[in-house]
Amino acid sequence: MITELEGAILTEIGYRQKRTAFKVRQAFKNSPSSYWQGSAGSVYPAIKRLIEKNLILASASNDARGTQSLQLTDDGHAALTDWAMDIPACIAMGADPFRLRAGLWQAMDVSDQMKHAERLAVSIEQAISWLENYLNNQDQYEAVQAKLAIELQQLRLNWTKRRIEELHALKRNQISAN
Repeated sequence: MITELEGAILTEIGYRQKRTAFKVRQAFKNSPSSYWQGSAGSVYPAIKRLIEKNLILASASNDARGTQSLQLTDDGHAALTDWAMDIPACIAMGADPFRLRAGLWQAMDVSDQMKHAERLAVSIEQAISWLENYLNNQDQYEAVQAKLAIELQQLRLNWTKRRIEELHALKRNQISAN
């Protein structure tokens, strides 16, 4: 079994045609996901492990820097397919910064919650707009991820707007009780 990072690396090499470790690392570094951006420094050691596991073949290129050209082995293709089809991993909750924080917001004062939720809604709308622009320049693999990210942000926005309405009602009830 391979890790999420290793699966993403195999995807970059096998399907997105990133044929050098540098290009794979750049894909992570330029990712819209802070999770993958943070993993950029882990790419080189992971590629080394994948070569050692015979999932990637590295062959010398003809440049002066000794760059290695990467490609998936048959075992690499099989591991990538197994990883992509791992249903329990696909539906696992994983780390979601929004979900992890949402319950804590309710411990805030109602006025603070409203201010936070309103700022949050604006930020989510900006993220959706950024993702829609990002989507226009992506290949078919990244486009699917961008579309899912837009849908996730839409869900977050809908939840946040409902929460704002609840907070306004709560504030009105507090005022009428006084």
